Amino acid sequence: MADPNIHFVLLRADKDLLGMATEMGKSAEVCDQIRAWIAKGEAATDYLWNDDLGAFTARDIRTGQLSDGFSNCSALCFYADAGTQIQRARTLENMRRIESKVNHMLPSWDPDSAAFEAQRYWCGPLWPQMNYMTERGLAEQGEHGLAQSVRDGLCNAIEKSGFWECFNPLTGEGCVGPNFSWTAAVWLSWQSETKQSDVA
Repeated sequence: MADPNIHFVLLRADKDLLGMATEMGKSAEVCDQIRAWIAKGEAATDYLWNDDLGAFTARDIRTGQLSDGFSNCSALCFYADAGTQIQRARTLENMRRIESKVNHMLPSWDPDSAAFEAQRYWCGPLWPQMNYMTERGLAEQGEHGLAQSVRDGLCNAIEKSGFWECFNPLTGEGCVGPNFSWTAAVWLSWQSETKQSDVA
């Protein structure tokens, strides 16, 4: 499978790497190599676009068949600063529709799908590390309302249930494993940002 998560996180990493290389005064040859990686990634983005769903989805590279549901990976196009204006607009439409279906954004699978299960691993629960990247991408692209919804969805679940691996997007109940460090890390990062903003 070609997966939007891997694709968009790698594309974001390459863009961040270019920023660091430029800041550090790396050679034109090094920077041009990174730019080539970015261009290759951006050119491949449409391969994951499912026009029927209005979303970036996983794709079977042997058959060409696209996945049939909106996932939290679909929303990472904002984190990677990728996709056309139309693709981003349709992604936002899906996210707002999903927001109206759950109490805690962002579920890992579309709650309107028959395959949605609120507490079955990647079939529904919200995942802290995914919410972190999604919130950052939305905020960077000026979608502050949805960014806040994604942040609040996780923070409210943590306040209710503790530092679980993932959370039921309907109830906020913790799922799978308790006392997860990545959940605590996201919480601490966001609380630190809030405190710094209050000081400023």
